[in-house]
Amino acid sequence: MNKWKYFSPEGVRDLLPAEFLAEEELRRRLTEYLHQSGLRGLGTPEIEFYDLYASGRFAPQEGLFKFIDERGRILCLRYDGTIPLARVLGTSLREHQLPDGFWYLGSVFRYNEQGGGKLRAFQQAGVELIGAGGTRADAEALRLASGFLAATGLQEYTFALGEVSYFKYLLENWQLAGEAEAAIIAAVQSQAVAALPTLTASYGLGADIVRALEMIMTRRDIGVLEDLSALAGDSRVREALDNLGAVYAAVRQIDPEVNLVLDLTLLQSMEYYTGTVFKAYAPGLAYPLLSGGRYDNVLANFSRPAPATGFSSSLPFILRALSWQAKNRDEDVLDILGVSDKLRRARIYYALPAYNRAVELSRELIAASLPTLLDWEDYDPDTAEAVREVSDDLLLYVDLDDCRVLNGADFDLSRGTDSLAGIIARYAKGEA
Repeated sequence: MNKWKYFSPEGVRDLLPAEFLAEEELRRRLTEYLHQSGLRGLGTPEIEFYDLYASGRFAPQEGLFKFIDERGRILCLRYDGTIPLARVLGTSLREHQLPDGFWYLGSVFRYNEQGGGKLRAFQQAGVELIGAGGTRADAEALRLASGFLAATGLQEYTFALGEVSYFKYLLENWQLAGEAEAAIIAAVQSQAVAALPTLTASYGLGADIVRALEMIMTRRDIGVLEDLSALAGDSRVREALDNLGAVYAAVRQIDPEVNLVLDLTLLQSMEYYTGTVFKAYAPGLAYPLLSGGRYDNVLANFSRPAPATGFSSSLPFILRALSWQAKNRDEDVLDILGVSDKLRRARIYYALPAYNRAVELSRELIAASLPTLLDWEDYDPDTAEAVREVSDDLLLYVDLDDCRVLNGADFDLSRGTDSLAGIIARYAKGEA
């Protein structure tokens, strides 16, 4: 029975103090950014009825954590933030005026699926613009996503912008379905140009189809939209690609410096997304840092039909990207986040008769913005020395008459400038 008590299950992790601090600061930054963006925060429970995801359209069934409650009802852990939010808009916020924007930040749970980067439990943040149709809303979603990443301290990331509906129309025109459709979608998503001869031989693809697929997989210039529209000869394809071009132009106009490329191979979740889609990539990550797009058919499942677009990102992905950025600059993630000093603290050892003085001192140090731990054992020189060797704590010893600083790494009493009053003054001014 005790075999696994020293271990954690696959896909979950402990957050040690530095990691905990980094994720806490990331949450603070994102919360501040999303709140200042005028969006409404919304929270949903981590436990949902399985019926929320039972259709299989919004989450793979094998990716859900399912269990049964005391009444025999099937429950599951929250798989994402969007679908529970849609449920709320169809129930508790049914009379809420739309359009409006919402944000969420919380834990999601998935059996080792791409979105979790091999994590089964992780923090996810997202934005949903509900009741928002058209080019302006699509461009605004991408603008918010860019600001979202900038708020984390990331300085290098690239957005790939695509569209899914145009490809649905192409498949209809090509009269491809079943195995052929699946094979072609897989080839396009992986940009496997070398697979075209095999696909042509297997499914009898015509010359125009092959030409269109080559164009989709190899071109990233804005001209590909007009060329593909002309080749397709379908007004629906042209309308979808014209909208994509308009979104691209709008984003460029809003932020000329944004790293933005067209990518017609973004065909993820074609049953879920209905139009513009986008992903963000950062150096050091082999998978998207952020993803989003238009999903106009989702809210109808909750008796509240409305157009919608949005995006989400997992905090562990962001921290991995920040770690890569820090490593390449000989920095630490906590330095990039500006919280490395928050790991520093004072640790007060005291003789029991000096307890009142120790409490008074701790209040003075806390008032000077120096986190302070009041130790709960009598002062022991050996213990204090051991703590000094393994931490950056500023060690203080309090007796009835005096306070002595034991850690000389940052403070030097021999200069006469690092008295207790001096220490407090330095922290109050932010100089230490």
